Amino acid sequence: RIAAVADVDMLFVGPRDLSFDLEARHETTTPSYDDCLTKVVEAAGRHRKQSGILVRTIAEAARLRKVGFTHFAVDGDISILRTHYLN
Repeated sequence: RIAAVADVDMLFVGPRDLSFDLEARHETTTPSYDDCLTKVVEAAGRHRKQSGILVRTIAEAARLRKVGFTHFAVDGDISILRTHYLN
């Protein structure tokens, strides 16, 4: 449904957000994490939108590019702060 909204340009996945959501579900038929990623890419493609995801490594980006993701954010704000300001 979100992909069909005219002003939405990209479907962007926060991997931890998705993981936490899947873990919190109590349904017996919860889709797998990888199935959800595939569904995001497919929905984006159907509606001519971009698909993005946060990654931690270049290897992870290469794997997800094969899934169909088109845009990548590398690392996150909290991780950058931990790495560069707390050490």
